[in-house]
Amino acid sequence: MKCNILYIFPNHLPLSEASFVFDLALEQMGTATNLPHILFLEENSSVEIARRKKIPFTVLDKKKKSSLPIYKLLWFYKIRKIIKNNKFDVVLVVGANHFLMLFISTLLQKTKRIWINHGTSHRLVRLVAHFIPCYLTLFFSNVVKEHSKNAFGIIPQGGYWKIPFAVYENQIDETALRIINQKYKNQKQLIGMVGDISQDSGVTTFVEMIYLLKKTINENLFNKLNFIVVGTAKNKQDLKVLKALINKIHLYQLDKHIHFLGEKENKQVYFNAIDLLVFANNKAFDVQCDLMQAILQNTLIVTNDVSWPVEVIDNYVTGIRYQGNAQNPSLLIKEIMVNYVEKKPPLSMSNIESILVQAKEKILSDYNREKMIQKFNEVFATIS
Repeated sequence: MKCNILYIFPNHLPLSEASFVFDLALEQMGTATNLPHILFLEENSSVEIARRKKIPFTVLDKKKKSSLPIYKLLWFYKIRKIIKNNKFDVVLVVGANHFLMLFISTLLQKTKRIWINHGTSHRLVRLVAHFIPCYLTLFFSNVVKEHSKNAFGIIPQGGYWKIPFAVYENQIDETALRIINQKYKNQKQLIGMVGDISQDSGVTTFVEMIYLLKKTINENLFNKLNFIVVGTAKNKQDLKVLKALINKIHLYQLDKHIHFLGEKENKQVYFNAIDLLVFANNKAFDVQCDLMQAILQNTLIVTNDVSWPVEVIDNYVTGIRYQGNAQNPSLLIKEIMVNYVEKKPPLSMSNIESILVQAKEKILSDYNREKMIQKFNEVFATIS
């Protein structure tokens, strides 16, 4: 029996994550296993992709009136009407922030709710999910799965499912890469960090590490390094964090070495230019796809041992891990960086090359498109 499926896209869903839903919808259309339809809350870059791929879709707010908070209250009514008129069997939504929308829009309807949770959840979400769980909940990570099981306390009727990310080797824009190399690399080693700038994003640890590294290694060697942060501050509180960081960078006399680039859509080009990428966020739920895309671009990964990347990074096999709950993690990362810059064991050139090869093999084996689609089809088969 075919399922009539509605995928609700949140506005903030990155193109890298949206691409696997497009692939899944195309596969379902091609094999006629299920009937997909995508609901975009507002006009965004993903809409044009769906139009080009001829995937059925609806845009809820074409004129972006939702900048007015009162207008967002109408979203629930509009979504309920769409679900009822189209008789969707399943509604699937991505992200903790849109769980309440999923719940209210399907209240007292026979539609089965599926929630893809890829991060921490708001208290109200946890409360609602505790008493009225979805039909089933999907996760990209065992770390998030265990966190949510502990927070919610109730197992959904269909259970918890782990769905692997699907990542791809994308073609690189050579012109853009050349510009990045000329501007930030220029025969230097480029060390980067990716993710939103906030109090717990790890960017402060990153800056402190760079300062410690500057005090430790030879000045000529340090001058052969450049550091970039790909991410942005998204609210007033995060802007205060960014301002404090800039002041600290000026105090440490690192202005010429550290560059904040803001949010970038073509991240894979930056990953290709970056030699080593640091993940210092203890949560790291929202950078899973970024980490794997970076590995596919032959970027060495340094991450902590308490968040999601531990599922991909085996220490000194597919990357490097440090003790995330240490009193001074920046000091631990600095020690790793010294070995990396000076190419000392266990980070000699041959060891680094081996790590890069094994990391890429793991990603292409465990997180490929076919496995992702197969797992989703298993989920829908249990419903139909």
